[in-house]
Amino acid sequence: MLKFLVPVDGSDPSVRAVERLAGRLSWFKEPVEIHLINVQPPVPYGGRVSAVVGADKLEKYHQDEGMAALKPAMQRLDAVRRVRVHVALDV
Repeated sequence: MLKFLVPVDGSDPSVRAVERLAGRLSWFKEPVEIHLINVQPPVPYGGRVSAVVGADKLEKYHQDEGMAALKPAMQRLDAVRRVRVHVALDV
């Protein structure tokens, strides 16, 4: 099985990269596995922010921002057959 790792930050260039990959998936005879990854930048003064708002709320913020960035790519790839999509978020 072919595997692709695609970094996605929600920008137009990253969405276009996913579009181009999706458009070329028919070239491959075997199923394809695509791993989408989004890395959220740390919040400035993260320790202090975490102490004020709570670590769980800060983690949820990063999770929400990461999923918002990944959403267009996930939606585009959901329409493609013979593709398994995996998502990874990191801070």
